[in-house]
Amino acid sequence: METPSETKEETTHTEEYKLEPFSELRIEVDSGAELEVELLDGKAEVFGTELVKGKKCTFLPSSKLAVFSWQGCGVKINGKTEMAYVAKETPMVMYLNLHGALEQMRQKAELEMSRGPRIMVVGPTDVGKSTLCQLLLNYAVRIGRAPLFVDIDVGQSMISIPGTIAAAVIERPTDIEDGFSQILTPLVYHFGHYSPNENLALYNLLISRLAQVIQTKCETNKKISCSGVVINTSGWVRGGGYQSLVHTAGAFEVDVIVVLDQERLYNELVRDMPDFVKVIVIPKSGGVIMVFFYSLAYCLHLISSSPILLSCFLLLLFFFLFSLFLSLSFSFFLSLFFSFSLFFLFLSLFSLSLSFFLSFSLFFLFLSLFFLFLSLFFLSFSLFFSFSLFFSLSLSLSLSLFSLSLFLSLSFSLSLFFSLFSLSLSLSLLSEVVERNAHSRTESRDNKIREYFYGIRNSFFPHSFEVKFSDIKIYKIGGPTLPDSCLPLGMKPQDSKTKVVPVQPSVGLMHHVMSLSSALTPDKLVEVNILGFLVITNVDTERQMFTILAPAPRPLPRNFLLQMDIQFLDIK
Repeated sequence: METPSETKEETTHTEEYKLEPFSELRIEVDSGAELEVELLDGKAEVFGTELVKGKKCTFLPSSKLAVFSWQGCGVKINGKTEMAYVAKETPMVMYLNLHGALEQMRQKAELEMSRGPRIMVVGPTDVGKSTLCQLLLNYAVRIGRAPLFVDIDVGQSMISIPGTIAAAVIERPTDIEDGFSQILTPLVYHFGHYSPNENLALYNLLISRLAQVIQTKCETNKKISCSGVVINTSGWVRGGGYQSLVHTAGAFEVDVIVVLDQERLYNELVRDMPDFVKVIVIPKSGGVIMVFFYSLAYCLHLISSSPILLSCFLLLLFFFLFSLFLSLSFSFFLSLFFSFSLFFLFLSLFSLSLSFFLSFSLFFLFLSLFFLFLSLFFLSFSLFFSFSLFFSLSLSLSLSLFSLSLFLSLSFSLSLFFSLFSLSLSLSLLSEVVERNAHSRTESRDNKIREYFYGIRNSFFPHSFEVKFSDIKIYKIGGPTLPDSCLPLGMKPQDSKTKVVPVQPSVGLMHHVMSLSSALTPDKLVEVNILGFLVITNVDTERQMFTILAPAPRPLPRNFLLQMDIQFLDIK
């Protein structure tokens, strides 16, 4: 079986893995190619959806997945991966226990004719909230439940496009390849921004409205009510983000809050939630790679697989042990210098491994060189020290050799250290990770909008047509707030964050995503759901015509559009 130290990098051929019980194969698909996964024997699942033996599943570029097996299985992958490894330590047992506890609450709700559990998953970005929600939903569906899925993560929505909050009844397991893309009738509300921070008042208003609609749905459908609600939240958990989490918990009357990987958030929620709300904390999803441990494993793999590196380490270890057992007064210092050389050589390789796992981070490349020079310095110091004593070199010659060694090593080390320090201000590990995550999130958002119009594998054919300025009315929710200095004395500014503001046709609307509202009058635009989305691809002010990209042909079923701050360039 593969281990983390046997990680396959840049795999381009077919590879077979044997998974033991309670282990999972974690895969990151290359950004430029698709990947096929096939179950050869046994049983396995991907985020709670079972794999079918002999059926090949194709995953899109940059996808991240984990093939887990409770009983053991054989899996074959065909294609290019950035990462593929088998992990034994997973949180799946805790996730299954959580599912079991929720199912007991559902059974109790059926007996008592009450509503089922309402669970809210919270935590910072990139800890696996969406993965856990998908897994809990799939487990519930597989035993005959029909839970409601609420996604209020406006930045990375799983149900609709970014800039919306949505809900849907889940009646069958999610598709392994397409996820939630096959949901046909979701309930979607327009927000218009990537982050709740852009208009927190509107965000909380929409959450309250969605909670009311879901409560009505549960009152009219007993099966859905007993199946419960699973709520996926955004990664904003400080300040206003935390207050919105508290508001969401109150609006939906949640019973269980699962905190992923943050003790501080857990303690705050325990303090602020009512006694009947169960707040639990569990580790983040195993699909989020722990770079530190696998860099360490890869470092050990480099040493063991390279004869030169292994010889260097064994030689340094021999010198260390030899000097340690010398019955001389300087043996302790000599062994100490050799141990420093050995230690810094290992740190150099470990930093190189970290750089490799972080897309060749310049920070760790320079850090690796820095540790290498320190290792060479202590090695040269140890050798000159040994030569001086064993060969009885004159004091002046020994001092000259030592001074030369000290000068060369320290000059290289100090110059590299200052270069490292200045570079770390702009290319530190934190900025590397944040930039990579930000780029990944931006790409994911663009792909989600593209999938809405063209399908996941370009199987849809959207329509482009012209619409007169006079045939549609464009609005935006939220207007500028006047400062106190511009108001008459004693008058307080009105809250304009939820105000509907008309938008005049202009070239500035090009490439903006528009929500097609189901409202019949402008005063209902905030509180009603939307029917779909459009993109204004061109504005002809002379002819007073919009060119619109839409999933369906003309005419538009409604004439009220809500402008998003989100843009989409229709470049295939």
